[in-house]
Amino acid sequence: MLTEATGDAELVLNWPKLFKEIKIASSKRQRGFAMKQILVREWYRFYGRCRFSAAGLILSWREEHSFQFWFYMDLASSGLALWLPIDMILRVIILCLGILVLAAECSNTAIKWVVDYRSSKLHPLGKAAIGAGSAGVALTALSTGVGF
Repeated sequence: MLTEATGDAELVLNWPKLFKEIKIASSKRQRGFAMKQILVREWYRFYGRCRFSAAGLILSWREEHSFQFWFYMDLASSGLALWLPIDMILRVIILCLGILVLAAECSNTAIKWVVDYRSSKLHPLGKAAIGAGSAGVALTALSTGVGF
């Protein structure tokens, strides 16, 4: 499971501080050094977020068969979109909607895991949350089908 924090809230709260750090530096060289420190720090935060995203994708692939199903459906529709003689913009829309279905499935998987973690028996609100997440995936998949 994921154990480290991404620091998103800290990033939002620190923007004024970051600008202050740049303003306080008096010389051009000091401002450049402060900016370099900020960029390096933000790069490491971005790298951490990418690691957490990759871990989430791998975990979804291993644990959720529905994610695998939608991945293969996305692979088939992407292959068809690239093979059929259609406009480039339509191809891009189909590819993006396929990725959106996978994103919706990841969100649905997260909802299921939280509901399962929270209680051993299914509460009516937990059932409603799982149903709403599943409906979100279905509507996203439907929009992909309409786009095709």
